[in-house]
Parts: sequence; structure tokens; C-alpha cells
Amino acid sequence: MTAEELDAWGADFTQFCARIADVFGRKEPRSQATKYLRGLMASVPRKNGWQLDGGFH
Repeated sequence: MTAEELDAWGADFTQFCARIADVFGRKEPRSQATKYLRGLMASVPRKNGWQLDGGFH
């Protein structure tokens, strides 16, 4: 993946998160949901709740 593709993906991810932001009433849960989604898409072979909650800031 090139730097340009990564930047475009990051922009798309930010837009997606903005589209679902109103589901969360407060900024803290919204931030946690964004971190969780990033963790789910990370390229680590195995994931667990601890990693997804706090390991991918």
C-alpha cells in the first residue's frame, strides 16, 4: 500500500466514523467505537478484547 492509498483510506475511515457518530450520545463512547473498529481491521493475526479496547490508540 502506498502512502497516498493509506491517506485515502484514512480519510474514508474518518468519513465513515462521522456517519455513525450520531449513534453515540457522548464523545467517549464514540472514541472507543472508533478505536475498536481500527483494532478489528488491524493486521494482527489474533485479536482479543483487551487489545481492541486499549492496545490500538
